[in-house]
Amino acid sequence: YCVALQVAKTRTLLVVVIHHAVADGWTVGLLLKELMQRTITQITGAPQAKSPSDKLRFTDYVQWQKEMVDGHHFAAKLRHWAAALQPSLPVLRRAQIRTLPRGENATGLAEVVITAAEVIVLKSLARQWRTSVNILLLAAYADVLCRASNQDELLVQVPAANRQPGTQDVMGCFVENMLLRVPRGSPSPRTAIEALHATVRNGLRNLVPL
Repeated sequence: YCVALQVAKTRTLLVVVIHHAVADGWTVGLLLKELMQRTITQITGAPQAKSPSDKLRFTDYVQWQKEMVDGHHFAAKLRHWAAALQPSLPVLRRAQIRTLPRGENATGLAEVVITAAEVIVLKSLARQWRTSVNILLLAAYADVLCRASNQDELLVQVPAANRQPGTQDVMGCFVENMLLRVPRGSPSPRTAIEALHATVRNGLRNLVPL
């Protein structure tokens, strides 16, 4: 959905609504870039560059996925997930979750604001433990839920980019979901972080359409 709204005599607001199932974050950047290029072309009258005929399209990615499902590599990836999600799956026991008063609103959602100083600390800790800030935040998120529900581990669904070489200029949703077993952070937070880092790394190596 796209509509142009004239909010002032010399100002127009372009509103674009895209469903998350058809576009990833990278695609939004590509769309803005193309809109900017087309706007400049309209203003300057410069000729518009044509896309090469052999340029990859999202349909090529879909075909690649179909071929992967029919290949032996897909079976190997499925074996990884079958082993990772066995023997039993932990279920979040919502009835046991205690009220988390700080920052919680009436809808049950909690907003957490990370300051610039805290970001610096997180980046330093991530370098020290040879991981990423994303892993640290994921571990903290799971640890809070584990403590609130009195569980030792949880299943957390994490989106992961799955763009193949040559798709950096292709619009579409190149995202797969990983279902990860995330342990509680205590008694050793570093051990939990290292285990989660390995879990995410192995999951990225075995991405499949779930």
